[in-house]
Amino acid sequence: MNSYNELEVELDSLDAENYRVTLRFTKGAAVLSTPREVGPENVHIDREALLESLQKHDFAAYGRLLRDAIFFPPDIHALFIQACKETPLRVKLKLDPTDRELHSLRWEMLAGPDDTVLSSKENVATPSGREVSLRREPDELRALIVVVDPSPEDREKYGLSAIDVDYARRAASLSPILCDPLTSDDGPVTMNKLITQLWSVMGRW
Repeated sequence: MNSYNELEVELDSLDAENYRVTLRFTKGAAVLSTPREVGPENVHIDREALLESLQKHDFAAYGRLLRDAIFFPPDIHALFIQACKETPLRVKLKLDPTDRELHSLRWEMLAGPDDTVLSSKENVATPSGREVSLRREPDELRALIVVVDPSPEDREKYGLSAIDVDYARRAASLSPILCDPLTSDDGPVTMNKLITQLWSVMGRW
């Protein structure tokens, strides 16, 4: 049984900066229950403001701008606030597959109600919401989870918040897929280290 509560955020494109958002919230223990659904509602994403915050290295502002745009409609906002009070919570993004610009936004910076980055919260998991067909049984699959924590120097230089490196939480969000960690605990995560780890994981199949 999945113990996570789940908040699904679905965005469909209307044009370059306007979207329709639908939220679905399901209690983790209520496996057979119908998700509570709100929307669709029209929302506007100000890409120019987002770009300006990136250029200023103000990543906290970027996360707030993204949150305030997506969860602006009153009913959407109310369900978002309610869901974030339920832990543990899995936030699933379901983005319009035809909108490359939408996918390019820094969703990992999305802020929660308290302005903290959602993906850094101890009791929040944020897996990708893209739908894929798994060619193997879940217990035959393996996933490599790369979690990089910026150095104190980089956090100070670029105004970054410390990223939660809780591998176990991310692995739990992918259950029942078997997972292997690659973190920056043992030094910088380089492309060579990533490739080496991938080959190592593949050798266990």
